[in-house]
Amino acid sequence: MERLIANVAELLGGRTLEIHVVDPYSPGSGRIWRQNQSALMWLNVPLQSVTMFTDSSVDCDGAIRPGLSLHSWTARHGGDVHSHDGFVSRLTQGRYLEWFFESVVAQRPTTVTVVVHTTRAVELLDHHGGRQQVRLANGEPDVTADAVILAMGHLDVLPDHQAFGFAEFASRHRLSYIPSGYSADLDLGMVRPAEDVLIRGMGLAFVDLTVLLTEGRGGRYQTTAGGLRYVRSGAEPTIYATSRRGVPHRTKFTYVLDDPAALPRFLDAENYTGSTSWAVDFVHDVWPAVAKEIGWSYYHEFFRAHPKRVRTGWNDFARLYSADPWGSETLSRHIAAAVPNPADRWDLDSVRDPLARAGRASLERLQPYVRSLLRADLTRRTSSGQSAELGAFLGFRSAAHQISELLGNDRLTARSEAAIGARWRRLYEHFCSGPPPLRTRQLLALSEAGVLKFLGSKVSVVADETERVFSATSATMPSALRFTALVDGWIPRFDLRLTTDKLLTRLIAAGEATEFVRSDADGFAYRTGLIQVSGETFEMIDRRGAAHRHRYAIGPFTSTRQFSTFTSPGTNGRSFRQNDRLARGVLRTLEAG
Repeated sequence: MERLIANVAELLGGRTLEIHVVDPYSPGSGRIWRQNQSALMWLNVPLQSVTMFTDSSVDCDGAIRPGLSLHSWTARHGGDVHSHDGFVSRLTQGRYLEWFFESVVAQRPTTVTVVVHTTRAVELLDHHGGRQQVRLANGEPDVTADAVILAMGHLDVLPDHQAFGFAEFASRHRLSYIPSGYSADLDLGMVRPAEDVLIRGMGLAFVDLTVLLTEGRGGRYQTTAGGLRYVRSGAEPTIYATSRRGVPHRTKFTYVLDDPAALPRFLDAENYTGSTSWAVDFVHDVWPAVAKEIGWSYYHEFFRAHPKRVRTGWNDFARLYSADPWGSETLSRHIAAAVPNPADRWDLDSVRDPLARAGRASLERLQPYVRSLLRADLTRRTSSGQSAELGAFLGFRSAAHQISELLGNDRLTARSEAAIGARWRRLYEHFCSGPPPLRTRQLLALSEAGVLKFLGSKVSVVADETERVFSATSATMPSALRFTALVDGWIPRFDLRLTTDKLLTRLIAAGEATEFVRSDADGFAYRTGLIQVSGETFEMIDRRGAAHRHRYAIGPFTSTRQFSTFTSPGTNGRSFRQNDRLARGVLRTLEAG
């Protein structure tokens, strides 16, 4: 909406524009950032990393309309900032988003009218002359429009086959099973005090669930000389946690680098666009450059910050590092010769499999081992004396941006898109999308209090009909554990075949929306589960492959494939560029009549 208003004077002149916003929640904050949720829920990125306004870095054709970032807005309007970490609650973020919406509406030209409908859109129909008819859930008169944009964010899906089976099993045996969903929406009341509950997944949703099951039930933290101490309320369960890697996501950083490496160095999306006939393979063409980029950024900072711990100068090391492919014996020898202490070398394998060195361990032995990893992670992420770790993070972030660009211009093969999910996206989220440091300290305190126990990596959970419990075994622990409560602690991945949204369901059934499927020349097909839209115009594509010039869609449920929820100031955010291109295309359609 902001981009529509920013471009309306240029593209529509003095013509009037009426914008109807349909949302069952408050416009701006929406569902995820709404006000009626626990104040314990946090925004999991630093407040200085969020802005809703375009700035001079944004490369778009529309007018640049700068404004307050979340950091600046909070300083002016107040908020519950955790000063030692720089994070705010979702309530504060929601108020910022609502303020942004109200500001955009207030600053609109007199030719623009904004009408808000606090309900859901449940059906979209073609009307006379190409106009669109939007049916609303609350019985209000239909909205008739010249163009419709679906910007519905993260949508709910039905349980998959395993989740459906677990739910049926739990119902028959009076157990508790909570499938994946958004933490603030889940009914955690079915998890009883002192009950052993298994949470699968240790990302940000897991952190939220843990907070709600502990602090949210009256538990509290005391600050001691040795760190935080958790004081039980007696209402919390005992939480057993597991994930693919067996440890929580890595902690957010609390410092910045003085002189980071110039990136991209080895992975630049523009280098893959020279030949239109060359389909880029992620594993063979991109991944080696990803790994080398991360290592380059790590060592650039290590040589700068710790010159006494290396045996050569940066220029000589950089020349040798650049000459050899990632993973080669020659490069490994160069690194070993320049960085004599193995503990100082970048170790991507330990990021991929943090518990590899733990071997097979009992539950009792595993707890102090995982806690030692969490303490070490806190030190690296909060102490500038360990700044090479931040160098690696910047390498990860640069690689993520370049991969996003490759996906956006459809240069990757279908197999590559499948590989990105398995090899890259989860790894990136683990290393770069973790909780604020205070949350990690709280997890440590919960573990030391025996409220939180780590179950290891690669856990298999089965419904045990004989014992009438959920039985879990892991690659780390040799013996099975039994649970009467199971929670899937991750955000569900959108799949249009499982969507619960009535509007989309009806469009799919009518063939007016279709799945984006990538195919390779040899016949391999990758089903993305996303709604297909035109890559340039964001027009919705129907089953026949035709674009609808009056229907548009953008967001994580579409083939636009955005990688971040919010944009940091000064980063030429992809979402700003996409939104501007979409808004200008819609306005041109309206201008053409």
